[in-house]
Amino acid sequence: MSLALLKMVLIPAALAVWWLLRARTESWLPWAGAQLMAALLTESTAHALKLTGHTNWPVYNLYVPIEFGTVTLMLLHVPRPDRRRARLSLGAAVVFVLVLAWELTGNYRRGQPGDFLAMTLISGGLLLSFLALFAGLALADTVVAPPVERAAWWLLASVALYFMSFTPVFGLMKHFWATDPGKARALMQVNDLLFAIRYSFMGIALLHLLPRPRRT
Repeated sequence: MSLALLKMVLIPAALAVWWLLRARTESWLPWAGAQLMAALLTESTAHALKLTGHTNWPVYNLYVPIEFGTVTLMLLHVPRPDRRRARLSLGAAVVFVLVLAWELTGNYRRGQPGDFLAMTLISGGLLLSFLALFAGLALADTVVAPPVERAAWWLLASVALYFMSFTPVFGLMKHFWATDPGKARALMQVNDLLFAIRYSFMGIALLHLLPRPRRT
């Protein structure tokens, strides 16, 4: 199975587990579900457009702010919201919106309003990495039930590992598309691998919340 196809399997698998857990009280779960739904819709639509010979960049452009918003809110609720991290999240959102506005304006002035929002994606990834680290510090200082704690750590690992690794990989991809498309395509495979690891970790996080069978 190719990595591109694997990611199309992992997202609905994680979403299926989330559906079984939707009634639980962890406040980050609704945002995790929203992110999974948005990712599934985006990847499915982008894949269909690619198969029919159409460009799928506009779909990803629409997804970039949606992903940033849902992941930011998900991280804020691990293990539970607090004022300091709420201010950090708000500050990160302001920076993200400013970069987004700057890049959209630049694309419009160049006559390429549909150009891919690369700088916004890279900036958003860096911001989410830092927010995940702060969420980890908050989790380390909070007493929660062991299954919930394990789930939260896997969830944070899925975000931190992906965005910390993805940001330099995507920056190199953007550079090589113009100078060496072969290297860019190889880096795309690395990105697909990181994507698969991200949603594998997210699935593991959700599995930790499933009820354990009682021993008799």
